Amino acid sequence: MSVEVLLSSSGFNHIVITPSLSKTTYIVTVNSFTGRPFFTGVPMVDMFPDHKFAIQQITEKYKPTTRRSGLGIIGMAKDANSIVLGLIDDFEVTGYLPGGHIAKTVKHITYITLPYTAETSFEGFQLANNHFFCDDFDLTRLFPSSEKVECSDTDFIYNKNWIKPFADIGLEHCCVSLIQGVFLTSSLPGRDFSITYILRRSSLNPGTRYLARGLNNENEPGNEVECEIIFAKENQFWTQSWRRGSAPIRWKTVLASSLSKPVHAVSEDFSNGTDKYFQKLSKRFSTKNKNKQNENETESIQEDLPLIRCISLLETGEHKSEHDVYEAFEKAVKELPEKGINNVSFVPFDLNSILHQYGAKEAKLKLQELVKPYLDNDGFTYGTFPNTINHLQQGLLRFNCADSLDRVNLATFFYALVVTEKWLDLQAQQNPQNSKLYKFSQDIIDFLAKAFVTSGHVVSLLYTNTPAIKTSHIRAFSPNINVEFSDSTTTIKRRIQNVAFDPNRNKIIYDFVYPGIITKKIVIDPEHIFMYPCNFPTALFEVPTSDFFIDSPVDVMIALPRPMIVCKFSIRHCYAKDVLILGGQSPNNLNCLGTLNIPRTRKWCRYTLHDVDSYGFDNFNRIVSNFLVIRFISQTPRFICGNIRIECEIPTEGQLYNTWRPLADEPSLVRFTSYFEEFLKGNRKLLDALILEKMRLGLNIAEDVRNILCVKHGINPYLCDSATLIRNAKKIGCAFCGDLEAEQKSFYVRSTQFKGLVVDYEQGDDYLGCCSQCYETIDQISLLAKLYATEYFRPLHIPKFEILKALPQKIDRINEISFPSSTKFDETEENELLLSQGGEFKIEGEKSFNAYFVKNSIISTIIFEASTSEFLLKYQNCELKPTTIEELNHENENSDENNEKKRFKVVFAFKEQPITQLLNFVVVGDVTLYKFRCFGVFINNEEKTFKKVKRVKVIPDVNSYGYEWRESKRTAIYKFDGKKRISEIGINVNRSDVYIIAQSLLFVFICDKTIVGTQHLVLPRIKEGSDLWYSVETEPFTRIEVYYIDRLCTVRPHTIGFTFISTEPVVPPTASP
Repeated sequence: MSVEVLLSSSGFNHIVITPSLSKTTYIVTVNSFTGRPFFTGVPMVDMFPDHKFAIQQITEKYKPTTRRSGLGIIGMAKDANSIVLGLIDDFEVTGYLPGGHIAKTVKHITYITLPYTAETSFEGFQLANNHFFCDDFDLTRLFPSSEKVECSDTDFIYNKNWIKPFADIGLEHCCVSLIQGVFLTSSLPGRDFSITYILRRSSLNPGTRYLARGLNNENEPGNEVECEIIFAKENQFWTQSWRRGSAPIRWKTVLASSLSKPVHAVSEDFSNGTDKYFQKLSKRFSTKNKNKQNENETESIQEDLPLIRCISLLETGEHKSEHDVYEAFEKAVKELPEKGINNVSFVPFDLNSILHQYGAKEAKLKLQELVKPYLDNDGFTYGTFPNTINHLQQGLLRFNCADSLDRVNLATFFYALVVTEKWLDLQAQQNPQNSKLYKFSQDIIDFLAKAFVTSGHVVSLLYTNTPAIKTSHIRAFSPNINVEFSDSTTTIKRRIQNVAFDPNRNKIIYDFVYPGIITKKIVIDPEHIFMYPCNFPTALFEVPTSDFFIDSPVDVMIALPRPMIVCKFSIRHCYAKDVLILGGQSPNNLNCLGTLNIPRTRKWCRYTLHDVDSYGFDNFNRIVSNFLVIRFISQTPRFICGNIRIECEIPTEGQLYNTWRPLADEPSLVRFTSYFEEFLKGNRKLLDALILEKMRLGLNIAEDVRNILCVKHGINPYLCDSATLIRNAKKIGCAFCGDLEAEQKSFYVRSTQFKGLVVDYEQGDDYLGCCSQCYETIDQISLLAKLYATEYFRPLHIPKFEILKALPQKIDRINEISFPSSTKFDETEENELLLSQGGEFKIEGEKSFNAYFVKNSIISTIIFEASTSEFLLKYQNCELKPTTIEELNHENENSDENNEKKRFKVVFAFKEQPITQLLNFVVVGDVTLYKFRCFGVFINNEEKTFKKVKRVKVIPDVNSYGYEWRESKRTAIYKFDGKKRISEIGINVNRSDVYIIAQSLLFVFICDKTIVGTQHLVLPRIKEGSDLWYSVETEPFTRIEVYYIDRLCTVRPHTIGFTFISTEPVVPPTASP
């Protein structure tokens, strides 16, 4: 695998990856602002046939300032406010499997942060030398696995959450899967077999020694390890597997103080989850879940659950510190049959006592005496490579002590000696002529001793941050093994680690395994902005800042590289008055995503297009779009425009959106106006506002209508808005009627779906108390909120889409260019023809198609899969004759077995190849289309020349006009001498440490107590202190009231100024006689 990370000052960074098993090079774009990786599978945009060519493309366009290379990538994660990439830049080959699969142990990893200068806490995670991976074989399952590497068992993957951002874009195969443990292989001289020892540590309870004991809330034991020894000879293999881990019951170790002796405490519900653990373990080792690739499976493969024997190495003495754990574990196993689990037994073996009395070699013999009958019964998993299994291991041993560290490591070393000796005896019996090759000699014992000392140190380091102890007992079997540390010294060090360092180490481990969630938002980079030819420069979507003169009117249509939710729009230095954002799945059916007031300013203006609840008005534009139209509305024939950025979100299955819409008719408006008049006569408490909100939703009245009614009565809409009043409600007494002395009978919280209603309180610190007098009304509103949520919130309709994961093969040196990421049709059903499995689109008579390509294209050939070849294809009113017709046999899943659904592959070649970005063609006939394929070449668009702005006028400062601020009404009042008119409103954006920037301002123009106009301005997200100038047209007025209607607890008024113009009407000049 080759990986390059290219960082640039543009804000767009790139990861260039060529996986070991792929001929395709992928470019993943990561924006510094959101940190979300982006890839859509567009050939020659983010997929290339050559690694160097891809690097060259990025280097020429983005001029990277930093370049880092790696041999693999573990993924990306969030750490505080930084995005972190993990690059493997050194590894060691420590083992291999039949078939040439190589296991690599990580020797060094480099973390790259965005922003690049930030530090990361991930540096403290003990990754190097303790994790291994394989590029082309699944090592997370028992050998032999038939699953693909990218489909590995996540229980044993420590970077699974680092891989997820890549999996979300279809590139999980570009990341290595890190397995914690060891993978060691030995091919001994003069032997015809190899021995491989694998130790893989579970990631499901990954904490430190005293903080990961027994079962956690996921019913996973601390320090759970799966071990496997594999014997390989020619194309045959034999495996034996076992488990080790802390006792799978609920218990913990308590330290009363840093000097006190640790005490093992067993929970009252100690067996809660033990059955779930053994059910999962049985399923993993059952024959039903083995990888069976041999169609002619032998009768020896049974469907029974494996016999699991729990070899408990805990001390059994009544006065020993481990006695309570020992007793509870034994009891939990004995209770399993009551829960329907009959394949688990408990076998005590007090290893410490035996070692103390007899020494290591005698302990080995006693363990051998214990486990040999089990081994004779269980046997080996045996088969031939790649994954044909002829016999399965019939049972499983699970070893445990208190820590599942030193005693377990020693006992499983003894067990490995027994297993290896048995396998060698079997080989010698089957091959008597070569029996010397299978002698259980010292070199084999030395390899196993080295493997278990190494693995013991790895597990101990990860669990206790110290080396393993009891390795001196292993040395009794292999004198050449080096034992560096004494057991007593290591025991003292462990105690220091437990008390002083474990909490911090535990946090580092959990931060690595469960890092922060990266936002779903993506800033679309210039390479993925596919604009259709129009009177607008593509340079404004690129990185270098520039300004151009644009002729008005202009609509800019963009094809998004995949179905997305457009959520933010940013623009720099634009003199158009407004910008209308339209989006949808078809250019013929676009919805308004937002109408943006654009101020004159040199700064970037960032607008949120949905989730704008805090602005104080309705917004219903959370839809999935394939196409985007940016419509500029200017008061002049020509305007200046600077750069544009578009921020999107990839929709996910099950994502909900609100289908409630303001659809009120005239009678409903009259009824609501009457309700509103009654509301004004009352106390206008939260209770009254909730009743008003209930009426508004029930009558389908827009919030703007309510706001206008408020303005007509001289009231800031903020004061009548139930969502705002809920935010500001007091927790003392009754929040709904305002009685601070009232006894609270029930509690409610703000509805997450309908923010102006409340629902029953469940948990958390945010709640509203309700008195007995308000209870009945509020309870009805709570039920209504739940009913509305059920009725109106529906899953988003996400059109089918698939990411191209490999470059297509060429046909006659011509590439296919029609993929879901590179081609769009007008209708969703038509786009399904682009999927690899195709779709089904029926035509009766005649149907016109518009194929939008992401780039200008030379079209060579069109291919259809259809129900018949008897149809016509017209292009530019001319009929194209098919060059090839081929009948395909395609089974119809919905038909009888003997009835096959006929399909035809019909090929049309253009004699005069069109050069276009929009291909219009017509299909005539009664036919069902299943697939559409187009072959050609992408070419660069020829763009018109646009006039650049060389000198930009200075944006004037906003000088404050005197005003009266009424805090309780959140209203600023500006009074003038005589009648005035203005052409511009200037706003200097204010913010302090206490207040949040107000963004929703409603200007009300009043002349002699009569409202003569209103203007609602939603300010962009912009740097504080910026000057914004908005163009307005007003009638003469004598007073301006500015309502701050944000749904925020506190706001600070902005500095506001005006550009005054003459109040006299403009009289056109009279013609000369």
